[in-house]
Amino acid sequence: MAESGRRLHSWLHVPDPPSWHDQPCYSPPMAYALSCAYDLLRHAEEQPDPYFATFVVLAPFRKLAVCDRQRLNLEFALAMAFAGDDSAPQALSCLSSAWDIAQHLHDWGAQAEIGFLAGALWQAQGLLREAYAVYHDALKALQRLECMDGPADPAFELDLVLCLGWCAFDLGWFPVALRHMDEAYTLRAVWAPDAAEQAASLAWLDAQLARVRGQPARALSLAAAAADLLRTHGRPINLGRVQVVLAETALDALEMVHTPAASRDLWLPPSGAMSKAQLSPAALVTQAREAARLGLETAQEAGDSIGVMLARLALRRTMRLLRRQSGEDSGVAAAERLLRTAQRLDSPLLVSRTEVLLADELLAAGRSEAARITYYRATLRFEELHMGGLAFWPRRALQLLADKGS
Repeated sequence: MAESGRRLHSWLHVPDPPSWHDQPCYSPPMAYALSCAYDLLRHAEEQPDPYFATFVVLAPFRKLAVCDRQRLNLEFALAMAFAGDDSAPQALSCLSSAWDIAQHLHDWGAQAEIGFLAGALWQAQGLLREAYAVYHDALKALQRLECMDGPADPAFELDLVLCLGWCAFDLGWFPVALRHMDEAYTLRAVWAPDAAEQAASLAWLDAQLARVRGQPARALSLAAAAADLLRTHGRPINLGRVQVVLAETALDALEMVHTPAASRDLWLPPSGAMSKAQLSPAALVTQAREAARLGLETAQEAGDSIGVMLARLALRRTMRLLRRQSGEDSGVAAAERLLRTAQRLDSPLLVSRTEVLLADELLAAGRSEAARITYYRATLRFEELHMGGLAFWPRRALQLLADKGS
């Protein structure tokens, strides 16, 4: 096994290497401006308005003659400033220029870093097809630096493969996501065994794919592993979100393992992975409720309003399944209140996810036609947003309704 401590060496983060000083059009004033800009970006949290200050320092040089290396770092630094100021279109424009310069210089490492940042910006805007394409090109650039004895930067390559896997999953390209997941498992096992945060992301992705493949016990085990890893290796927002996934996965298992049509041989995990007691209705409800509550608390502490709503949706789903077991009344009114809250947050994805919950409640209340209309509306919204991974759930519900009707 090769060492996992390899890191990509890139001049993108160095404002003025001595090797540039004899290049044609090298500009000492540009070198000074880049040094000032990099200092502003590195100490952004300590400055009142570091991103605007970076723009002021660098913008005058965009029309002046400087060497190609300086031009590359100029565009990259401006992109970082625009990204920090939440100006994604301007940042992407700078990154496009930087990509072309890196291509001209045959600087594949710079291209990989530029593509990684551009992909993240596209992804943050919900433009997943664009993000996937850029991540793919960035990975190819990085792999051009691969040595005879392995990747140039195993952890970075693993990050890019996981980004591709998540984009493919969210787009609903499940076979593609599975391929990237397998690539990530191999890459981590051979070259990056100590990459704990990436291991959490990989387990999380595997859990989500197991959910859509109808393997709730496997999904539950993987989601729990991801949650455990993120307790010590991850951001608070991810810790809260993965707890919601853990809750939803436990509820999947409750619905699928304990239905008369379910095959125990299909749903139970391999011997030793999880006991039958852990898949009992009481154990699954307890796990779902505790995970959803922890997700809610963590999201509230992190100021993650979307995460708070996702946790509340999981808690509402838990209550619906408990009502089904106890024969209590419908929760349609509560779901409608959650929908109004989601609409106030101005998140189309969150609105659609809440509509799926409302449709579930309508179906549980015996209002199958209203449920069908609501599932269909949620499916259309997800498809308009190119979120095929989320569209899977209302689409599956519609298919089950159609099968039941026939």
